Amino acid sequence: MRTIRWSSFLILPAAIGLVAMANPAAGSAFGIKGGLSVATLRGSLPTDGLVENGSRLGLAAGGWFALPLGPRLSIQPEITYVQKGTSLGTIEIVDNAGVAVGSAELTEAVDYSEFGLLLRFSLPSGGPVSPYFVGGPVMGFRNSQKLKTTGTFNFSTDIDLFESNDFGAALGAGIELGHGQFRGTFETRYTLGLTTASKDFYSTDARNGAFMVTMGLAIHQ
Repeated sequence: MRTIRWSSFLILPAAIGLVAMANPAAGSAFGIKGGLSVATLRGSLPTDGLVENGSRLGLAAGGWFALPLGPRLSIQPEITYVQKGTSLGTIEIVDNAGVAVGSAELTEAVDYSEFGLLLRFSLPSGGPVSPYFVGGPVMGFRNSQKLKTTGTFNFSTDIDLFESNDFGAALGAGIELGHGQFRGTFETRYTLGLTTASKDFYSTDARNGAFMVTMGLAIHQ
């Protein structure tokens, strides 16, 4: 069982956020985003001999703020709700006589609230499109974990296979559209789990991996 104290990781972004909201600095920005998460578990699972785990399609949504450290470098605390886990493939639904009546996808659905403390580097741009890169540590708190089937037969039940927290690293790139106070955003990023997401009795090396594509709105001060 892992015993990790995350309080120090959360205090810094929370403190930065309170200061930023109370005293927005020139050059700071706030934003909201939402989009798609394509997640899977990397490593060995007890089901590997029966099925090949694939990707779970889910949602990702959250908010962020960026505080300038220099002309193009900012620190970006953020919080994101993201649906992770893995697909265990498609199962066949049969009736009492053994006749196939449909199929359903079997999914280990694990949802997190993730707190990130990222560095953001903006590239120079002379037009309406401004590229940027983000990267840094991300810490997730598990909100729920369920075994689900979707398709001909929809079913959901609670499971107890995954740790209550997860630590990883995020790396991504995006663009801002426009020059005014309000700007559109489009971003892609990958978050790689650096600690084992599952409990040891289930898997000793299963780690989260999620590719996210989001769109949003940025408000510059």
